[in-house]
Amino acid sequence: IEAAGTAGAVVADTTLADGAVLFSIQIGAYKEPANASAAQSQARERYSLPVLNEFQPSPGLYRIRIGNFSTREEATAHLVRMRVAFPADYKDSFILQLQR
Repeated sequence: IEAAGTAGAVVADTTLADGAVLFSIQIGAYKEPANASAAQSQARERYSLPVLNEFQPSPGLYRIRIGNFSTREEATAHLVRMRVAFPADYKDSFILQLQR
């Protein structure tokens, strides 16, 4: 499964049918694995959604994403709630469209 415009992105849900679309929220991208792990742990404590830590060799970043939403609207609503609850932590977060 690849993020639109991001070759090599991986999503935990491997049962996604060919051509199917999901949406996820990228909450950060980190050069240092410890920073990525800390962001992932914090998100897992705050939300009962899948939180993925994916390393992309080029450009050498650990990308942290939260959730597998069926629609962009669901992802947007969750992102708004995240920004209201923790404005400083998620101000640069954005929605990714994932497809197989």
